[in-house]
Amino acid sequence: EDTWVLCISRSDLCDRLRGRRELAAAVISALYRSFTRRMQQVAVHEAEDRREAEDREAVAQAFIAAEFSASPEHPKMSCPDPLTLASPPSMLLLPPTLHQQEVMLLDDVP
Repeated sequence: EDTWVLCISRSDLCDRLRGRRELAAAVISALYRSFTRRMQQVAVHEAEDRREAEDREAVAQAFIAAEFSASPEHPKMSCPDPLTLASPPSMLLLPPTLHQQEVMLLDDVP
């Protein structure tokens, strides 16, 4: 497809088309068709790019999942207990502060 670039000012175009109804309609129609064709090309190109990106992401996720499941350091979890997941692990509990220790000592005094 040949591509032509038309550079003309609006006032010059109006002067050329004034009094030429059919020519004006043809120019406007051609501009509209050209614009819509270009927008369709851009939309198709973006859809192809998006599809390729999604395919790459799916391959990467499958590769990561395969590596994770094959790793001996990460045992497979069939269905973890929701209550176990809700409670914090004991290693994350902080030791009592000095103030808490003093209160605990005072509670022991009769």
